[in-house]
Amino acid sequence: MAYRSGGLRLKVRGLDCAEEVAAHRREVGPVVGGEGRLSLDILDSTMTVDAAIPIGTIIEAVAHAGLRAEIVQEARQVSGLQMHDDRRERNLFTILSSVFAAAGFATHAVMVGGPLQALGREGLWQGHAVPVAAIGPYVQPDL
Repeated sequence: MAYRSGGLRLKVRGLDCAEEVAAHRREVGPVVGGEGRLSLDILDSTMTVDAAIPIGTIIEAVAHAGLRAEIVQEARQVSGLQMHDDRRERNLFTILSSVFAAAGFATHAVMVGGPLQALGREGLWQGHAVPVAAIGPYVQPDL
């Protein structure tokens, strides 16, 4: 049997109401060393166990409660550095998107005689067409 110490996350099929949570705590809690080592999420139908016991033992206890469990992943804490890198990347792409949209509008405004003319009636098909040179910066690839 495989062991995992702390942070074992399981998908529990049928964990969707307070009665199932109560049955789960009653059956699985003692197996994992108390309810304090057991975290249940009925919105995601997941259970996190913070105990170094065999995975098979946990799955059997869940089955005894009348449910079926399967391993999802180990719950790992994301380091601050990883979170910071993800945010930096999103911020960069958001800024680039804004820059390209502004460049497209500026090009459009210059080519048609000003910002008010660029905000004119293109959408109603009563004004001038959007210049081809202004369309380029508006078009952004899916990143």
